[in-house]
Amino acid sequence: MSRDSQAALALAVGSAAILITMAFHPTGADMVQGPSAHLQASLGRFVHALAIGAMPLLTTGMLAVAWRLRHQAVLSLTGTVSYLLAVVAIMIAAATSGFIASAVAERLVSAAGSDRELFLQQLHYTGTINQAFAKVFVGLTSMAFLFWSLAMRAHGRFPRGLWLLGIIVSAAQGLGMASGHLRLDVQGFGAVVVAQSVWMLWTAWTLRHPDVPHVDL
Repeated sequence: MSRDSQAALALAVGSAAILITMAFHPTGADMVQGPSAHLQASLGRFVHALAIGAMPLLTTGMLAVAWRLRHQAVLSLTGTVSYLLAVVAIMIAAATSGFIASAVAERLVSAAGSDRELFLQQLHYTGTINQAFAKVFVGLTSMAFLFWSLAMRAHGRFPRGLWLLGIIVSAAQGLGMASGHLRLDVQGFGAVVVAQSVWMLWTAWTLRHPDVPHVDL
């Protein structure tokens, strides 16, 4: 299997793992209410561990894309650095939500009185940290997608639809964040993940089939 084929597989598997994460991601209310709260907290740990495990795969795949774009050095490198920093941010967000918040939520279920109030405050604080790093992730991936897409355009061997989609996803994320219309709750972040995954899966297909003629959109 060629290097590009391996990178395409890494992107495909990583994207699938992220989509599974968001499909089964419990809400905060799920983890603190009802008879299945402990099960939901365990599910939260699992899906966030899956998301963290997907990061090396996605990073490996996108480094292969950056290598393909190496002749557009400034654009490719800027996109790569932005994405690497975004990965650090989302791993912190995932660890905070999946491991810290889940543990606090489990203790909150059986707590009462002042202890319950303390755990609620802790849960709110971890949620604030999660949201902060999720925003950093969205902002930095917007930059990464923009610069990589511009590099693809300059490269000339990537389909027009792919780099146009990358620019659209970048603009939608950036404008959504700036305007306040993009809320990074489970639904909002899920929309971000789906949009990014579509672009990455198309990128993976392009890596896997570099010689297939592309129809410009």
